[in-house]
Amino acid sequence: MIFGQIADRCFVRRSKLLMVLLGVAATASLGWASTMFDNPFVPWEAVALREDQRWRVWVAISVAGACRTGLVPLLYEVAAELTYPVPEGTSAGLIVIAEHASLIVTLFAAQRVSLAAITCACWLGLALSTVLLLTVKLAYKRADAEAKGSLQ
Repeated sequence: MIFGQIADRCFVRRSKLLMVLLGVAATASLGWASTMFDNPFVPWEAVALREDQRWRVWVAISVAGACRTGLVPLLYEVAAELTYPVPEGTSAGLIVIAEHASLIVTLFAAQRVSLAAITCACWLGLALSTVLLLTVKLAYKRADAEAKGSLQ
């Protein structure tokens, strides 16, 4: 709800910019958290953190989680804009199917792949999706049609 209000007030017709900023912040926060461990790609195998590092890791992971969570409603809005005049439910359904399919693949891969490979895949996925977002040309056809419809 917070990022929706920020998008509606400060990033009107510039939601792609907000999504890129959130993606960069999430990727950087995860990178910062990982550098505090002995082996940055497998933080679960790290030795105990010093007391002054614990709060930094907590802050870094919280920022990454907040940014990643803030991306979700914006992703649905951008998908609805990109696929207009196809109904919003279709694009939302495809996003949910893709998320669930990737989760199932990750769960089955986790049994056969090292934690370092899964951590790298998560980092690369977040970074690559942010870079790919830069290539999207966003036209606000749905928003324009809704605005035109409300004026009549």
